Amino acid sequence: MEKEIALERIQLLEDNGIYLKRNISGKKAVIFPGHGSQYVNMLSDLKGKHKIVDEVLKESEDYYKEIAGMPFWERLKTDEINTIPTLMQPAIIIANEVYFRILKKKYGVCPNVLLGHSLGEISALCAASVISFKDAIKIAYQRAKCLEFLDEKSKGRMISLKLSSNEEEKAINNYLFLHDNLELAIVNSQTQKIISGTKEDIKQLEKYCESIEIVSYILPVPYPFHSALLESIKGKYQQEIKKISFTIPSINIYSTILSRLYLKKDFVNIVEILGNQLIEPFNFKSIIEDLYNNYNVKKFFECGSNR
Repeated sequence: MEKEIALERIQLLEDNGIYLKRNISGKKAVIFPGHGSQYVNMLSDLKGKHKIVDEVLKESEDYYKEIAGMPFWERLKTDEINTIPTLMQPAIIIANEVYFRILKKKYGVCPNVLLGHSLGEISALCAASVISFKDAIKIAYQRAKCLEFLDEKSKGRMISLKLSSNEEEKAINNYLFLHDNLELAIVNSQTQKIISGTKEDIKQLEKYCESIEIVSYILPVPYPFHSALLESIKGKYQQEIKKISFTIPSINIYSTILSRLYLKKDFVNIVEILGNQLIEPFNFKSIIEDLYNNYNVKKFFECGSNR
């Protein structure tokens, strides 16, 4: 009887998102975040307190100045981190690298699989030694730089929606069907979906959500990633990163665009794959489920900045 009551209490806690620590067997995955993980003063609470952090930031400052011709660290203390893509995207990659080195060197975590959410896939490639840290910053910088060549019509935003019922999901699907400049970009979970579109269409969607009491939030990302609106810059981005040297990974990497682990043969076409990543939508929820159910990944470590 006491055991049944204890199990009921544990279930009640888990139903409310509270999980008791257990010994979990299985493989480990490290997840690198992408857009939206940046914020003003990012990493400032760690600078000067950890040798690993200071080493990465020193490398980053040198690499970024060489690539962009501008300082890096001081600009993280300003709102440019949220408004200037050529700062924002490299900064996210740099923060991801800081936390990955801490995870490995301080806590001894050796992942079996690496996974990057959107921009975070560049961090996964770096962590698996497919590219150097310097080249990871360079790819992120070029990914952002190419956005400057978008025409006004193709510029846009991304909005996060919290869908709490089938009725809300149906309403949003119908709305998207009627608005060609809006696309389902990312499925993060059963209830969270990210929509990309033109600035005006995103504003109208926000108003529509408010009118039917759907929780929405326009992301601090000034471009509509994972949508056809970025098609026009894909070729330029690919042309820039063709100069980068790519090698075979030392750790398995799960590609969000291929929806599977990278194979050796994929690295012949890695430039094309990364170019497609700008415009292709992906289902992050399904990827996590695939790793859990089919690859025996039971422990997930998110490795990046967040408030």
